Amino acid sequence: MTVVADEQVLSGTAATITARFSDQDGDLTEPAGTVTVGIVDEAGTTVVAPGAATTSGTTGVRTYTLAASATDAPKVLIATWTNGTISTTTRVEVVGGFYASVRQVRDSDAVLDDPRKYSSAQIVAARRSVEREFEDYTGVAFVPRYRRVRLDGTGKDELVLPDSELRSVRSVREYDSDNNFETYTNPELAAIPASRAGVAVRTDGELWERGRSNIVIEYLHGYDRPPADVLEAFYLRVRDILNRQNRGVPDRATTFTSEVGGTYSLLVAGRNGSITGIPDVDVVLRRYSRRIPGIA
Repeated sequence: MTVVADEQVLSGTAATITARFSDQDGDLTEPAGTVTVGIVDEAGTTVVAPGAATTSGTTGVRTYTLAASATDAPKVLIATWTNGTISTTTRVEVVGGFYASVRQVRDSDAVLDDPRKYSSAQIVAARRSVEREFEDYTGVAFVPRYRRVRLDGTGKDELVLPDSELRSVRSVREYDSDNNFETYTNPELAAIPASRAGVAVRTDGELWERGRSNIVIEYLHGYDRPPADVLEAFYLRVRDILNRQNRGVPDRATTFTSEVGGTYSLLVAGRNGSITGIPDVDVVLRRYSRRIPGIA
């Protein structure tokens, strides 16, 4: 359910975004000439005009610093980087929060407070992986997130969204042809209340016009912050991922024999009903799941 993006940045902060240019084998290669960037949001609104100068990093890497005004609210930004001959596109998800900061992850276990063994980049990657895992399994975001989706109009006052915990509706376009649409007014948007179930209900007496893929809706969804048990499960799972190489047990092993001779069965993610291979984490994910059994 989470947005597939190349990077995540926190809303309301200045942030450096990155592009990587690759050769035919996927390895980094230096693009010829000057690389510029232009950025739009998912509705096509210009955030940074094409031609903005970028900064060179290591071989094949270019960066651009977004002003805080460009990340003023959760959204998805689409950046097109080009040297006039070749182009690459990256997607940046502006999020309303993270489950925990890098500092908080380090503070959750003294072992992680060693940047030589656990770099900030590794912690950010693990954090992102676990956030996506939790939200994909449960069907709910534990921090505020943005979504833009195209749906079939129902001809009723209710429209079921792909996400639960609807916070607010930011915009609606109602299409009557490929290019012709009506934009909902602010009073019309205000008449669609928050919904834990993720159902956008029109309370102004109007209906969602019946049609095929005729409604484009942008909205915010998710909790204000992770509940305490979700946060504890998050820390457990992040530590598990960061220490995969230190386990001393082959990834495919299902049993383990100790030095004193005892043999034990191992809980393996994806087998025998386990989600992550960590019972305490699995219990929490099942507790908060909004998924209907048998439906992804």
